[in-house]
Amino acid sequence: MWRASQPLQLLHADICGLISPISNSHKRNFFTFINDFSRKLWVFFLTEKSDALNGFNFSKQRFRKKISTSIRGLRTDRDGEFTSNEFFEFYATNGIHRQLTAAYTPQ
Repeated sequence: MWRASQPLQLLHADICGLISPISNSHKRNFFTFINDFSRKLWVFFLTEKSDALNGFNFSKQRFRKKISTSIRGLRTDRDGEFTSNEFFEFYATNGIHRQLTAAYTPQ
């Protein structure tokens, strides 16, 4: 099995929601990132799943600032949240290699 040898070489991501009860800041969805290298987990909250691209871009900037490197690979399921045309343009622009797994299977 292949494992990342550097931080942010591969992130595992998923979006979850609708959570109940709603948070105090009116967030009903969240997405998670797991760094394959360190197994560190980050959770970011979203008002709507449609905010995922903006949330992902914000997360990417925070990772770059904290870890001083860019995301090079992203592994997600094929459930649809990270597979829009806007996301594919974002990946191409930022040099992020995509890996897709079957929906509802552990990464």
